[in-house]
Amino acid sequence: MTRLRFVLTLLLLAPAPLAFAQETPPAESPAAAVSVSADLRGEYIQGEPILIRFTVNNAGASAARFSDLSRRPWLVRFDLTYPNGKQQSWFTTPPAVDPGEVWSIPPRGQKRVLLEIPSSQRLAAGDYTLTVRLLNEGAEIVLPAHKLKIAPAAPVAGAVYDEPLGLDRSGHQVVWVHKASQGFDLYLHHADPNNPTRTLGDYHLLHLDTLVRPVLTAARPEERSDRFIYWQPDERTVQYVQLQSNALRSATPMSFRTPYPKVEIIGRGATDTQGGLHVPLWIPAPSGAGGELRVATVRDRGGPVFRAVVRLPAKPSWVQTAVDGNGDLRLILARDGLLDLYTLRAEGDLPASGVALYRPAKPAEGQAPPPTLTPILARFGYRAGTSEEAGGMAVLVLLRSEAGLEARWLSLGGRELAALEGLPLAADATVIDALNLGDTGWGALVQTGGKTVFVSPGAAPVPLTSATGTLTRTPKGAVLSRTLRSGGPINNETLRAAP
Repeated sequence: MTRLRFVLTLLLLAPAPLAFAQETPPAESPAAAVSVSADLRGEYIQGEPILIRFTVNNAGASAARFSDLSRRPWLVRFDLTYPNGKQQSWFTTPPAVDPGEVWSIPPRGQKRVLLEIPSSQRLAAGDYTLTVRLLNEGAEIVLPAHKLKIAPAAPVAGAVYDEPLGLDRSGHQVVWVHKASQGFDLYLHHADPNNPTRTLGDYHLLHLDTLVRPVLTAARPEERSDRFIYWQPDERTVQYVQLQSNALRSATPMSFRTPYPKVEIIGRGATDTQGGLHVPLWIPAPSGAGGELRVATVRDRGGPVFRAVVRLPAKPSWVQTAVDGNGDLRLILARDGLLDLYTLRAEGDLPASGVALYRPAKPAEGQAPPPTLTPILARFGYRAGTSEEAGGMAVLVLLRSEAGLEARWLSLGGRELAALEGLPLAADATVIDALNLGDTGWGALVQTGGKTVFVSPGAAPVPLTSATGTLTRTPKGAVLSRTLRSGGPINNETLRAAP
């Protein structure tokens, strides 16, 4: 037998069981009306620990005793049969003296505990058989044998976002989809807030029969543990689930059907301070290139309300969104060289209100027109206050000219706060992403000459091994590019070390 350390997390008592991907048939305990089940899946990610939730359920009319697995984890044995037929039992080393703690489970109540198979992150890819044995006050409970596969991560959908504030609460979170042997698995990747290269866990959320392209809503740091994930299964429907820390409140997706013949998810939605969901949707006109942008607002008290934002003669070139300190959704729309900013209040069902964020400068009477500047990217950020001006949310805008790139900070009302140093840019270059490096600094990912490089005024370009990525800045000032990759699931490239 091999004795190794494992990690466990005690879950709170709840009046009804959470839904999981697959549960073993409950094994009866010698204690009357007590059963044990486990949420074992058919496939796990290679390199990640195998975490198993056990539920001890008391269906009786009186309280029941059961070994406290959170304090006595050595009572759980994991018997693994390897692909080559080798068998091995894994468990934690018991203490010299067993403290003997037990749970008292109330009538029709339950206890849950999340246990890790020790050192399971070291298991090679392949097919295994697992049998779990539990000891309860001297009696052994054996769960049915379970076949499982360990496979390398195979991301086929997902998006990496830069969320510069509140990482101490939420860490770096990425929702991604794994291509399993059968169907698809939705995961939540969680990384260290100070070091995104350090993975805290890849948590399985949901098994799906078809490929979806999930969107993780933006939220204030206080609401990130309860935010939503949504996707579009067909032209008129939006499905969504809600997080509860690193799990789901329910593994059965909720949905709403729009009253329009066709809608398209656009930008990134939000979770507000009251737990409401806001999903930006582009509604194409029946004919032509025009359409309307609306936001579907879903709350507990009824179906969605489709709140108007703006009608346009053509779909926006791009949409950038963020949640402000009040929990309101902010949307920047780019069209025909213009930028408009719309605000959708979290409370109430009013339409969005808008302001002109950027307009090209007009020449003074009798003067030659100024050089053409085209906005190509905008990123919400936060500027520190000064003795003359309060800090807060602002917008970093990258503008393209014949010479290269210019950068400006704009207020949410469209007032220019600062013009930053620019840099030259090749005519065939494409800007992928931009990042605020402080009130006077910025950087960008640029594709040029078949290569991707990180550029920043006053610094030498840094080549990347990946073709694309999302820029992230750590609290200590390091700059990384993050992207989904097979076997990863997240690839992190350090572009600038912390000062």
